[in-house]
Amino acid sequence: MASLAGIATRINAGNGNDLVTVLAVDSLATLTIDLQIGAGDLLKLGDGSLTNLLGDIRVIDADGVGIAIDDTASGIARRVTLDANVVTYSDLFSLDDSVATLSSLTLSGSNAGNSYLVIATKPGVTTLNTGLGDDTTVVTGTSAMSALTIQGQHGTDSVTLSGGDRSSEHSRVGLHRE
Repeated sequence: MASLAGIATRINAGNGNDLVTVLAVDSLATLTIDLQIGAGDLLKLGDGSLTNLLGDIRVIDADGVGIAIDDTASGIARRVTLDANVVTYSDLFSLDDSVATLSSLTLSGSNAGNSYLVIATKPGVTTLNTGLGDDTTVVTGTSAMSALTIQGQHGTDSVTLSGGDRSSEHSRVGLHRE
């Protein structure tokens, strides 16, 4: 799916379990994806590169959507900010999932040394596959009823846990090294 310059585009995926893959959104465009009813919905952003995702993306889903963001083949270092309702890739796109119920969110980074800032997570499971380079992750908070897993894949990775209430019995952070 590609979204044209300056045009607001809306996808109504319909009822049932849907798979929507987005490969391009123009920098002047806004893409809204309404996955409607279907507990097994999956939204995929990128196919190894996010280079053509330049506009704003908004997802709507009430039943639980899995979102997979794949930048593994781009070779470009990214700065990513994850807040409770917005994922922002600087110089690229922002994903607004404030009116979606997430079952999972998976971000898979490039091999060029990425930087992640986790301010808050939504309820559900969030996985950061930081990439094969020397990556930096700073977690300042997580949200109740959420699980954050950070997969340091290779390279010299650093993870800093600071601020926020990480002691909540309803939230957990896991660190893994492959």
